[in-house]
Amino acid sequence: MEQHKLIDIPPSNGKYTWSNKRIGKNNIKERLDRILIQENKVAEFTLVKSKIIHTIGSNHKLVVLSMGNLEKQGPLPFRYNSSWDNKE
Repeated sequence: MEQHKLIDIPPSNGKYTWSNKRIGKNNIKERLDRILIQENKVAEFTLVKSKIIHTIGSNHKLVVLSMGNLEKQGPLPFRYNSSWDNKE
């Protein structure tokens, strides 16, 4: 990981991606599934996050990566409502 300058993007909505689905003290949960991305790629985006998607029928959960650039919208334009003309 260090040699290739990879960083781990932890999920924003949970910690564990795998469970043995046992009940009680025999239940084991781990974070086995990860998203690794190069540092320079992360720097290209203003939004980088991962999210766990719960699945049925598997002991692994999906991990989805979202990347994008948030555009600044700037100040909202002033809008004039003609009904204001009738107010004192």
